[in-house]
Amino acid sequence: MYIVLGAASLCYLYLTKKGQQILDAGGGLLGVVYGLSIATGLIWLSLVLGWGLVKIPINYYKYSDLES
Repeated sequence: MYIVLGAASLCYLYLTKKGQQILDAGGGLLGVVYGLSIATGLIWLSLVLGWGLVKIPINYYKYSDLES
């Protein structure tokens, strides 16, 4: 699935006028790939940190001794 999506994205970048503008503004294909990689990493980081920042206090509360 990812290979098909990547191939479709490359076709869009090379065959459309808007895609050519993106390539020119982004420093070519390598610049666009770097930008997408950084954006993907930041999105994953925010998702994982968001989950962890909520899950840790819930675990402290769940496993705490409330009787003492």
